[in-house]
Amino acid sequence: TGFVFRGEAPFRYSRADASLLRVWRELKMKRGEVAELKVAPELAYGSGGEPELGVPPGASLLLRVAMGDWNDVEDVSPSRDGSALKVVESRGEGWQRPMQRYVCTLSLEVEVRACAESAPEKVAPEAEVTMALGGGSVEAPLEEVSRLAGLGAWGVGAALDVLLPTMQRRERAVLRCSQALVGGPHERVDVRATLSSWVRVEPVPHTAEAVVRTVLVEAEQEHERPNEDARCEITFAVRAAGSGALLEEATEPVSVVQGDGAVIRAIDAALLEMKRGE
Repeated sequence: TGFVFRGEAPFRYSRADASLLRVWRELKMKRGEVAELKVAPELAYGSGGEPELGVPPGASLLLRVAMGDWNDVEDVSPSRDGSALKVVESRGEGWQRPMQRYVCTLSLEVEVRACAESAPEKVAPEAEVTMALGGGSVEAPLEEVSRLAGLGAWGVGAALDVLLPTMQRRERAVLRCSQALVGGPHERVDVRATLSSWVRVEPVPHTAEAVVRTVLVEAEQEHERPNEDARCEITFAVRAAGSGALLEEATEPVSVVQGDGAVIRAIDAALLEMKRGE
C-alpha cells in the first residue's frame, strides 16, 4: 500500500530478542551500509498483520536501513557454555593481547543483577586496579571490589582471567558472568573493564621456567635480538629476592659476549630474548 507506519529514527536492538521481527534477527549488513529491504510477510508481521500500526494481513514490508554500528557478543567462557559473554563497547589498538603472567592495569566497575533481566546494581565506583593474569591472587583494591560484589576474594579475578586475554590495549568491554563462572548469590554479574596497559612477564626459553623476565621498558621499533656468542653492551643489577639486597651491579655499560660466562647464567640466557633499548 505504500503506507509509512514508522518514519526514520534510530533503532537499537539485540539479535537475541525473540520478540523482534525475524528480519531483524537475520539481518546481515556492514558498518556504513545503506540498503532497501523488501521483506516477505513470514519475516515481518505474517498473516495476521499488525492492526495497531496499520499493517494489513499478509503484507510485505519495504524497509530502508542504514547500519551504524554494533557491539559484538562473544561466548568466551572456557567451556563455551554461555557462562561468560563478552560485549565490546569500545575497540582498542593493535593486534596484541595480554598473556598468562602479564601484569595488567585497568579501570574496573562491577554491576550485579538478582536475575538476568533485573535492573543492575553498581557495587563500587569505578577503580583502577592491577592484576597478574593466571596468578590466582589479586591486589587489595581488586579483592575489595570482589568482596563488595559478594563474590569472595577471587570472584572478579576469575572473570578478569577470562576477559583480559581477549582484549586489546585501551579496549573497553563488559563480561556478563553467570554464577557458574564467578559464584556468589547473583544470577548475573557484569564486569566492565578498560584495559590501559600491561607489563610482559614471561619465562625465558630453555631455562625450564627457572628464569622469568619482566619487561620494564619496551623496545617498540626494534625487532632483532642477539644470537649466541654476540657481543652485547649492557647494564644490570642483581638483587636478592625477598630482601632486595644489592649483590652486584653495572651502572655503566659493560661489554659481554653471550655465553662466555662473564655474567650470571640468568642474565646470559635472558640476553637472547632482549632487543636494543629493552
